[in-house]
Amino acid sequence: MENKVKRGIRPCNGRSIAICVITFLLAVVLLSLAITANENTFKFLFVILDVAWIILGVLLLVIYTYGYNSPIYIDAQSLSQKRFGKIIIFDYNEIDKVIFKQSMFLKVPPIISLCCKKQKIAFELTSDILDEISAVCSCDDMLVKINKIIRDNSL
Repeated sequence: MENKVKRGIRPCNGRSIAICVITFLLAVVLLSLAITANENTFKFLFVILDVAWIILGVLLLVIYTYGYNSPIYIDAQSLSQKRFGKIIIFDYNEIDKVIFKQSMFLKVPPIISLCCKKQKIAFELTSDILDEISAVCSCDDMLVKINKIIRDNSL
């Protein structure tokens, strides 16, 4: 039990913050358009769009907080994540493939996805997460796969 990360690591902070901030900024823009619109029809349209964007922003915030960006716990044998109330546990030896994805639209770190039995745990490729995994992980094969992806993509 001493080889376990006590705190959870938020795997996708950059994406979560960027998408939620963009959504709420668009809501502010729509609100300002509603305030400055001259005709009542446009005001009503901008208010309806603003309410829809605010609902979308709150929904995205909840999805990212309890789903995709819920904390990952790392120990010597496995990775675990509680996503939408369901606990996903991967043993390092059971990982089928490692997938690399990089966003063309957002300036955020690339994502590494570890897949096992049609499920995956994804995390941003940051030095904090890599340091935690390499310090605690006992499976050299998975670390080699991750380092190969980093080397192949010149990161």
